[in-house]
Amino acid sequence: MSAASAGAAPTVAASRDDAERRLWRPGPTFVSYLATGGLYGIWWFFVTRREMARELGREPSAGIALLEGIGQLIPVVNAFVWYRTLNDINELRAKVNAPAVHVWGWIAALAASIPCIYLLPEILAPLLDAFNPDLGEIVRAVGYALFPAQLLVFGYAMGYYNEYWLEKTDERAEWRKLGPFEWIGLLLAAALVIGAIAGFIGEF
Repeated sequence: MSAASAGAAPTVAASRDDAERRLWRPGPTFVSYLATGGLYGIWWFFVTRREMARELGREPSAGIALLEGIGQLIPVVNAFVWYRTLNDINELRAKVNAPAVHVWGWIAALAASIPCIYLLPEILAPLLDAFNPDLGEIVRAVGYALFPAQLLVFGYAMGYYNEYWLEKTDERAEWRKLGPFEWIGLLLAAALVIGAIAGFIGEF
């Protein structure tokens, strides 16, 4: 074997190894998303949406991926962003004969949550009061009940995207390495937990 061939072998192996690291680690990824209030999702979208575009035969766009990452933080706008993302996940899953994921329940919850909490009870107050004085509070309670969808949809999409890679690679896909954004999220989560415990102890 020539020196050039010997030097190229580790490079090829490393490239293959990186190519197989397609699975997002559910625990660290979701904790990072929660701890940063969704800001970690900007990075996740920036990476994942370009991957999805390549897998679907489209031209990846860093600009669109970044805008979607920001858009998923904005109430109501995030419903449109996740509609696009979940539909693309379904398109990918169809390529590997995996069952489609539900879309419209998530989209309805994302689109209705914040308006039900802050807007509809105020804007429709006269109309709601005409039917039932408590109806405004009921609408607000529905909004609060739907609010967890703002966070849970991320874990849901990540899991089904992971499933796509497992199906495509016959379960040979491997976990991605933890990067700086994951470590920042985990450290922030640890700091929040320690702060909460210290505050709880301080009350006694």
